[in-house]
Amino acid sequence: MPPPEWPTACGVQSQVDGSYLVDPCRSWRGLKAGQGLGYGFAAGRIGTTDLLVAGAPCVMADDNGGSCYSGIVRLDDRPFGYVTQDDLTWAEPGAEYYFGAGFGFPGDVVGTGAGLASRGQHTTYFLPTLPERRVVVSDPLGPFPSSDVVVTERDEPLGREVLPCGDVTGDGQDDLCMVGGVVQIYEGPVSDGAAAWATYPVGWRGMGVFEPGGPRIGLWLRPAPNGESGAFLVPIDPGQHDELVGEPVWVDPPGVLLGQGGDWIGDVDGDGDDDLILADKLADERAGRVVVLVDDPLAGPFGHQLTLFIGPEPYNQLGSAVHVADLDGDGHQDLVLGAPGSPLSPTVGGRVHVLPGPIAEATWSDAVTWDTPVGFDYFGKWLATFDQDGDGHLELFVGAELDRYAAEGGGAVYSIEDPLRVRTP
Repeated sequence: MPPPEWPTACGVQSQVDGSYLVDPCRSWRGLKAGQGLGYGFAAGRIGTTDLLVAGAPCVMADDNGGSCYSGIVRLDDRPFGYVTQDDLTWAEPGAEYYFGAGFGFPGDVVGTGAGLASRGQHTTYFLPTLPERRVVVSDPLGPFPSSDVVVTERDEPLGREVLPCGDVTGDGQDDLCMVGGVVQIYEGPVSDGAAAWATYPVGWRGMGVFEPGGPRIGLWLRPAPNGESGAFLVPIDPGQHDELVGEPVWVDPPGVLLGQGGDWIGDVDGDGDDDLILADKLADERAGRVVVLVDDPLAGPFGHQLTLFIGPEPYNQLGSAVHVADLDGDGHQDLVLGAPGSPLSPTVGGRVHVLPGPIAEATWSDAVTWDTPVGFDYFGKWLATFDQDGDGHLELFVGAELDRYAAEGGGAVYSIEDPLRVRTP
């Protein structure tokens, strides 16, 4: 039986409220029911090759017999169209693995030019307290799985997130950082069965490692389920194991339960210093809210709230995904906010809002809004940017893991050219 046709005609369509429908022909769609194509994105570089990859972890597959292969697919080198299980660049039989449920480009952590790390778990997806976590580091340009390094943790909920943290240990080799319950740093080159170089019991989710003119700083989130909400700015001494340079700085914006949405570090106000964007998708009757925090001479790092965005209506879940990039080429970082909707209100479809930088001057009236003709498909839960066509301009990629036009829950990934509509008549 041939796959169904695209739901609408090709091309971007303007809507009466000023928003835009994405071009359905600039997309990839999963053909396997429950595949969940678009569940996660990562863009990165291996050697001199730039890659865009998407997850297809079978998280919605009603299948215990192994017919749904969880995995990751490379998108940057394939044309738009349908994606079958045979098209997965890296795959594992059996939906229970959820291979590709989270991944990133941590750098050359094995010392051979490899740089794609993924986590999987050999347990029921909705029981995250009983994980067998795994990180696979492989060369996306070489054979799979011959270049794998597997780090398995059975006793704690580790490996929830893979972070690109660079050379934390200061030996000239990229290191592997994982977050989930605690922060673990594996000294590169990482080998199978390696022990953690350092463990910090300060985080549930991570936002990366950066260096603001002193000791390296890691930013780790402590979400509401642990009894408190806030973020730790943790100073790390590359020469010390399991020791901090000083006391962690606590960041706790009012009205935001951290760990409930997407987050980002980036300069969105144009002053040259990194700002902190934090989101709570469950705030304000699940409308969601996003705050932008900047440094303050008196209040300290990220001590001043620059601006606040609240979802236009309940159940938008604004801030489920956050991304920062210069999408119009004006030299300012633009802010992209995903609002995929909620299963509690299937009538509220997913949307993506793009706010032009500098964000200090942006309001909702400046936002360019995108949605799909599919309806409740979680459009906007995952975001990435990548220059796929090589024209010097970034495209915006949006995941819709519950897209159902090719198959129920097959998922989709959309590519949006000129997301701020500055180059389009």
